[in-house]
Amino acid sequence: YYAILGGKVKPDDVRDTAYLFRSRNLEHWEYLHPFYTPQPQWTDAGDDCACPDFFPIGNRYALLCISHAKGARCYLGRYQAQTFLPEEHQLLNWPGGCCFAPETLVDGRGRRLMWAWALDQRQGWEEKGVPGVMTMPRVLSLGSDGQLRIAPAAELESLRRNRRQWENLVVSSDSQASPLALAGECMELAMAVDVGATATFGVRLRSSPDGQEQSTILYDAARGELTID
Repeated sequence: YYAILGGKVKPDDVRDTAYLFRSRNLEHWEYLHPFYTPQPQWTDAGDDCACPDFFPIGNRYALLCISHAKGARCYLGRYQAQTFLPEEHQLLNWPGGCCFAPETLVDGRGRRLMWAWALDQRQGWEEKGVPGVMTMPRVLSLGSDGQLRIAPAAELESLRRNRRQWENLVVSSDSQASPLALAGECMELAMAVDVGATATFGVRLRSSPDGQEQSTILYDAARGELTID
């Protein structure tokens, strides 16, 4: 049996570190060595490797974990001689977001499914006793380029109701008016948009009647960036 522990042990480590242990009876454990060497180009001194989850994916290996400073993240690399050799690092979190504790399993169809903890960032959530919710299940895989792919589990399609569809809608480049008026606390939007020469295009979600509160998804065509405010 092997176990990976990702907590910090000061003052021995100064960056994210995980430790490999081995046991023959699940009672007595032998410490082997650090599971991987931290990479200063990817992580900061305050990062850690909590909630480690290590598994093969395609022809590579993945180590999911969290940095308490940045949230869920992933290493991809090689595994040899009981040591993980990271080759690249990716955040599984929107900047400033609070997606924590990624954990995976393999289902009966051979898919690697991941759930995480969407932490409530509102003030006073401790008193309310609602620290967050589990995320929807996501399927992890490798693309033909060897890079990580994340997709919603196909079973989520069974939640769809009341489908509506529009085509060939035109919004003038200087307009902030919406051609659609949809209401609901939960919806899925599938959009194909020709932005033309427009600098930015976006949609406003969960907007209050007076417009003081809303969530905005913006696409900046010039920068090729998708942002959520």
